[in-house]
Amino acid sequence: MRRIVPLVLLSACGGNFVDSSPRCGHDVFDWFGGLVQHLDQGDGFAFNYVPPEVNVSQINGGYITDNENTDFYWYKTYADGFYLTKSTTQGIGTAFENGDLDVLYVEDVVDSLEDEWRVVVREERGGCDGRRSVMYTSPEDLAWSEIQSDIGNDATVTDYTIVSKDRVEFTETYSPSKNVGRVRIGEWKSDQTSSYSETWENGSSEGTSDVSIAADGTSIEEFWQLYPDSDVERMGSTLSKFDGSYHQEYTQGAPGKTPDWDIVSDVNYDGSGTAVWINQDGTVCDLVFKANGNCTYSCDNGQDGEC
Repeated sequence: MRRIVPLVLLSACGGNFVDSSPRCGHDVFDWFGGLVQHLDQGDGFAFNYVPPEVNVSQINGGYITDNENTDFYWYKTYADGFYLTKSTTQGIGTAFENGDLDVLYVEDVVDSLEDEWRVVVREERGGCDGRRSVMYTSPEDLAWSEIQSDIGNDATVTDYTIVSKDRVEFTETYSPSKNVGRVRIGEWKSDQTSSYSETWENGSSEGTSDVSIAADGTSIEEFWQLYPDSDVERMGSTLSKFDGSYHQEYTQGAPGKTPDWDIVSDVNYDGSGTAVWINQDGTVCDLVFKANGNCTYSCDNGQDGEC
């Protein structure tokens, strides 16, 4: 796919890119719409604005009319204290004044640890219905034909419908094989909150969860996990925090039986942290995690060692 954006499509830019009658019938482009949303905040070919997301402090970019390999770009800066710091997006395709979209782009993301990765996105939207295919990879030279071919092989696919000016419903699927898969069914809202229910399996375990995401990007998850090979069942909750750390409380034991352990853990974004495991016989074990993946434990019954 390689499309040069006709200038006629951009003639209405200047804070009102989307015309007064979006083809969907629901004007959601002050908070949703990706490239269309950015252009709707813009001036001419460019945009520079503070988006409604609490965890994003600035988005600026525009269309490029004299570049052979890129039609559009934007830079995103995240709020202080968030676990991501910035990202750079560039892509090809068309944003239409009626809200439709046909784009392929890559977003190179940098986090608070200065690690970097690439998100590849193919999105098509017509009227109220859209499809977004997403794949994660390492940053490398751009070859649009190869990227478009690769994204179909191992992508998470989200089909969504704009159901009102304040709500978008979606179903997200990831199924690279018969033994590995994930399905999420949920909604995005104009107040920047979202929620979904999930079922998944990875070949050796399975689980379900209900997730609520707040406007600042933090989330609460209620989950159930089963590991048949280990005869282990886990049930509990995870609170994901603004800085990328998380607090988790759950039980662990044989499926369908009284849990053997009550567990509380606090883990930083770099993987370091602590946990307390309390056995049903009263034994208490303290665990310490290191960022390199090492883990040690010490129990009040005298046992200790590597996890």
